[in-house]
Amino acid sequence: MPFDMDPSLPLQEPDMVLSPRAAAVGDPVQVSMGDLPPGTVILVGFGGIGTPHEILTETRVDGQGRFSVSVEIPSWAELNQNHFFYMAFSDQRPRVFSDPFVVTGADGSIRVSGEIAPEAGACVVLRGSNDALFSLVGNVGTPAPGSRVVVEGRVVESSACGEGVTIQVTALRPG
Repeated sequence: MPFDMDPSLPLQEPDMVLSPRAAAVGDPVQVSMGDLPPGTVILVGFGGIGTPHEILTETRVDGQGRFSVSVEIPSWAELNQNHFFYMAFSDQRPRVFSDPFVVTGADGSIRVSGEIAPEAGACVVLRGSNDALFSLVGNVGTPAPGSRVVVEGRVVESSACGEGVTIQVTALRPG
């Protein structure tokens, strides 16, 4: 059932906020949401496409309809891959998914490969495994759409790019 129980009103799902947007195995991540029914028990889970999923914690929504919990990235999370946090009510399947979350190396670095996408926009876009999108900023050059490349860098918490996770590129080479 939607959060707003009045069926005549449009469905508006709350946004899940993550801080940071990328981290290494074992690192803490703050997961927060609002606009939820006060007092509701919420499950926070983690998983990816083709990877295990795990409930990381259970919490209760406060009187203002919010929750915020700190959870650790599980040991099975795959380096350099997109994963998602999700929220579920205690008696239901996953209800809201986060934006993609990237598991980095212990030093915060990321290395992904894929194809430069033809998407037009403010940033160069890389389409990686499982159709994951990465916006590239910094030392990018002008790779041609369709080129296969390997990118190394760090995830940027916020940028003007609108596609997927943004990487501040330190190296880009044919791949």
